[in-house]
Amino acid sequence: MFFWIQNGISTQRLPEPRPVQVPRIENSSSVQIAPRFKEGEEQIPTEGNRADSRPGTLFGSQSPAKAYQDSNYSPEPSPILFAGQVMSSPVQSLSETCNLKDARDFLLEKRFRHIPITNLESQITGIISDRDIWRYLSESENGLSVPISSLMVKKILTGTQNTEIRTVAKVMLEEKIGSLPILGENRILIGILTRSDLIRAMVRFPGFTLLA
Repeated sequence: MFFWIQNGISTQRLPEPRPVQVPRIENSSSVQIAPRFKEGEEQIPTEGNRADSRPGTLFGSQSPAKAYQDSNYSPEPSPILFAGQVMSSPVQSLSETCNLKDARDFLLEKRFRHIPITNLESQITGIISDRDIWRYLSESENGLSVPISSLMVKKILTGTQNTEIRTVAKVMLEEKIGSLPILGENRILIGILTRSDLIRAMVRFPGFTLLA
């Protein structure tokens, strides 16, 4: 489940409606009608309806046992993973009272690409990316003293621990975001999921794939 957080207000993200596919109507001229046979008239076997009279070839070149095995074969399902298993936790964040100098030093030390911003109750109030920080500092001579609360993104998409990872990847792709904060009770920040975490999951868990 996903929620938009903005100014302390939580709103559930509704899934995008699926496109309706209209069934295709075939041209009547392309429909093949089976030939009719008069009563007592014998149908002449053709390549399409000929049954092989050799023993064990009722299913073509396969034996009945082999054909039965193939019909019941299904590949092993990919493991199901949830955000709580893959997320990075505990989360390192910055207080909304910090300035860009604090954010710059934090980036240089941690090498993160996204920094969650929290209030005194550890509730997420925003997020800021390394690109936004470096861009602003390159354009402003006195940018280090600017509070990060004035630059951070204040409408944040968040998820919960029990959200399935394939759903997380799909939503991150749809919303064009590189990270997803994970919240616990009372909107407390307990983890974060990034593209790197998704790739790491495919390496750590054999058989796991992001393909449904």
